[in-house]
Amino acid sequence: MKYLKKLIPVYAGFLLAVVLIYSKFGLHLINGNPLRTVAGIVIMALMIGLVFYLTLSAVHAAKIDELPAIETKAPVSENQRLNDFTEFYRRMGNANLGPFEERKKEIYDLCVSMKQKNDNLQKLLRESFSTEDLTYNTYVNTLNEVMKIFNNNLGGIKKRIEVFDYNEWSNDKSDEHATAYISEVEDLYKKNYVVIDHIDDLMHELVNLDDISDVPLEKVNRLIEQTQDYKKIKERQW
Repeated sequence: MKYLKKLIPVYAGFLLAVVLIYSKFGLHLINGNPLRTVAGIVIMALMIGLVFYLTLSAVHAAKIDELPAIETKAPVSENQRLNDFTEFYRRMGNANLGPFEERKKEIYDLCVSMKQKNDNLQKLLRESFSTEDLTYNTYVNTLNEVMKIFNNNLGGIKKRIEVFDYNEWSNDKSDEHATAYISEVEDLYKKNYVVIDHIDDLMHELVNLDDISDVPLEKVNRLIEQTQDYKKIKERQW
């Protein structure tokens, strides 16, 4: 309706033009003269076409405006992803996961451990650096990348244990596909175990920063960037 209201001046102008063009007080095109009559009809047709076009455009715009807005979900943080995976693997504690039975608690324990270590690291970073410091943000960004790797591995494990055919495996434990899934889950678990190990190295490095607190900040930053354990975290890719 608001779009049609915007056309009120157009409609008013149309009526005024009709009066000025065709009345005896205006151009008085339709007055018995064939040429003037034809010109009047053509002008009238063009004016009607223009008004019709503008009206249709307004109606179309109104329909588009009434369409429901497309919802855009905010990206899920790596912390939230880890919380979701932790809850999933906690629930799996009551399920019979066949060949993954021995690993399911260890996978859950890794989730809990990573969450605790991440919380401790974030706290340690805030205590060690200003949140505006470049080194602080470098650490935080690197830690987020490591969390993403860890979560992606958890997601890979989750997909495989969800699609695994437990009935088929119970009938044929040498099934090729089952063997592949089991091997892949084991590999992803070991990768996350390595991630946890490097997180411990990083935390140990940060704790020991107190021992060199009297060194100028520039040298501390340079030392941090060159630390082997820190480079392992930043450069490690799977």
